[in-house]
Amino acid sequence: MIMINTVSMLTELGHATVDAMSGEEALQILAARDGEAFDLVITDHSMPRMTGIELAMIVRDRWPSIAIIVASGYSEDVIGSVEVASAHLHKPFGMRELDATIQTIRKDGSKAFEMSGAGARGGVRA
Repeated sequence: MIMINTVSMLTELGHATVDAMSGEEALQILAARDGEAFDLVITDHSMPRMTGIELAMIVRDRWPSIAIIVASGYSEDVIGSVEVASAHLHKPFGMRELDATIQTIRKDGSKAFEMSGAGARGGVRA
């Protein structure tokens, strides 16, 4: 349910999206396109077999120019101590918080958004 809502919000905000049902699937999608088609990965921290932080560490290692947002219901102390993500979103979040987080990443000069200009080319929501 959270993934569907996030994909809907991203689409409404004008972003092209690709969704994945797991961290493993997200990595397969990124690898198939060598990360070239993506500016941003949004992941939930709580996933089976691979946490969002684990996914973020792999993405950061393989495709360092891709911005990463980790969504979590955990406190900022737990998630915020891991600096692999470009930003964190506290669940539940709405379109306003999602858009503000994406805009903050853009303003901070993320290479991912410098490459795409006005909008993200695509994103994986795992």
